[in-house]
Amino acid sequence: MSEIKCPNCGAMFDPHEPKCPYCDYINPAGAQEKYMNALEEKRLRLDNVDEEAADLYHTEMKKKGRRLALTIGITVAVIILGIVFFALKDRFFKPSYERSPEDEIKEIAWQRENFPKLDELYEAGEYDKLLDLYQQFSSETPYHDLWNWSHFSFADCLVRFSIFTESMESYPRYVREHNASALSSVVYSAFRFYYRDYDSDTKLSESDLAFLEGLSAYAEDIVRSRLHFSDDEMAELRTELYAKGYMEFSACEELTKKYIDRFTE
Repeated sequence: MSEIKCPNCGAMFDPHEPKCPYCDYINPAGAQEKYMNALEEKRLRLDNVDEEAADLYHTEMKKKGRRLALTIGITVAVIILGIVFFALKDRFFKPSYERSPEDEIKEIAWQRENFPKLDELYEAGEYDKLLDLYQQFSSETPYHDLWNWSHFSFADCLVRFSIFTESMESYPRYVREHNASALSSVVYSAFRFYYRDYDSDTKLSESDLAFLEGLSAYAEDIVRSRLHFSDDEMAELRTELYAKGYMEFSACEELTKKYIDRFTE
């Protein structure tokens, strides 16, 4: 390759150099060549960036496409499973309380036959026999719509009180064993009758309420003499126990654990 002579210092150097390597005198032709080469390199880099961006864009679109297809597939599968479930639920998941029209007719016939038996015991004030028959009907299979009976609310109170008195038979053992779980049931039942939880039921007659008043007196005695809660404490606890508009069993459980040491046989 022929060299050129520097017009400033007379040294010979490569004509592609942008300046003389000895005195730094500018070589216009070499400087222009270097500038143009730099521009070309920048253009090539920009072209590569565009290609990389395009490749990245296509890659991301493919990923989004796969994700979208997967999402659509899952959604369609869920919809299909939902349709199949609702189509077959009556066949395979039919609740035990649902009846066929024929069974409904049988139930209505059963009520017409047996509700008068309950009415007779209720009117006669034979509540022990009423409770026995009511519980017998409650345990029969298939079940019966006893809530359709006009005195269902009263019978329900009798059942609750019966469970309460039965639990009191084992109460001393519960206390000795410090069995908070079992004692919670006693506390729950005693408190419900103490607070006359049934007062809001409009289906109870004046005579029903008068009879239940005697049961509430028994519950009050248990609250004071066995659970050792004062009337002032019961008044304060009422707001806590009925925070949701009804007395929560879980609240009675917490109360039992907290005060179990005060309970006596």
